[in-house]
Amino acid sequence: MKKHPFDVLFVCTGNQCRSPMAQGILQALLRKQNIQSIRVDSAGTHAVVGNSPTDETLFIAGKHGLDLSRLRSKPVSESMAVSTDLILVMSKMHRSILRDAVPSAVERLFLLKSFGRSESDPEFEAEIADPMGGEPEEYILCWEELEREIRRILPLIQKMAGTREFYE
Repeated sequence: MKKHPFDVLFVCTGNQCRSPMAQGILQALLRKQNIQSIRVDSAGTHAVVGNSPTDETLFIAGKHGLDLSRLRSKPVSESMAVSTDLILVMSKMHRSILRDAVPSAVERLFLLKSFGRSESDPEFEAEIADPMGGEPEEYILCWEELEREIRRILPLIQKMAGTREFYE
């Protein structure tokens, strides 16, 4: 097993909706399984430093028992991308921006819905829609989609992190 934590980074645009939701969901699942060897963070390709998640994001997280109010937005940096073991982005645009900005991170960079899927899967190149500025229902659908995807990929993350054998 790796001696240092395995780092997962979720990236969206402003780091106020999708990536904080994803961070909270994965952190909650890891806590539930008492996995401490995986660290989770989030950032945005166009984030402004210090914004809190949107009110809608905080509300939907709260409905699921999570408090994301301490999270603050931050732009994804080259050093962050280089030092992260797994980068999961919400859209093809995010993937393209990071591929161009940090070519050395390409083998650890995945569209969230593509991660762990074969290219023949209809969901392979699907994106997670941005609920920013949308109706509450869009935030609910986004949360549900993120939770489904993160539950699907959790065993893959555990395997990559070398922790799976302790939790099977």
